[in-house]
Amino acid sequence: MTTLALTGSRVMGLAALFCLVGCGNKESDVGFGGGGSNTNPYPLDDTGGSDGGADSEAPIITNLNITLEDYAELGDLIQIQVFYEDPTGDFPYDPNDPTAGGSMLIAVESEAGTDEDLVVDASEMGIFDDEGYVQAAVSPEDTSVAHSFEVTITDAAGNVSASASGQYTPAR
Repeated sequence: MTTLALTGSRVMGLAALFCLVGCGNKESDVGFGGGGSNTNPYPLDDTGGSDGGADSEAPIITNLNITLEDYAELGDLIQIQVFYEDPTGDFPYDPNDPTAGGSMLIAVESEAGTDEDLVVDASEMGIFDDEGYVQAAVSPEDTSVAHSFEVTITDAAGNVSASASGQYTPAR
């Protein structure tokens, strides 16, 4: 399958490439790749839901998977898979209004000192409903340095999740 991508906004020098639904699904273990960790301040209860603090209608980020992937036509990209649950069912799209979509905010900080906030609309995400995740890929200026990511997702109604963070650490 051919990889499709859009060029996102360019802020402070880090170009972002966002995968569309046609992106190939890379096989990887579910988890925080590259040493990432979940900094959601609201611990998950035994049902996987937040035990408080966040808007009860907001989507919940349950896991991040951050890996370096080789996209044949684009080169090395840092792929961010965001696993989620949405109590209202309107992330990434509102089923009652397919034109109303949510978004993902990705704050990127590189070890080299480059910081950037990227907004990925639902139309720019790779959406994998059956597996319960969305993904985006960023093209860093330098994949030999570590990059930290903080991610929030917003559903079609504007409810914002608590943040989760992870890190890409290159093999040295």
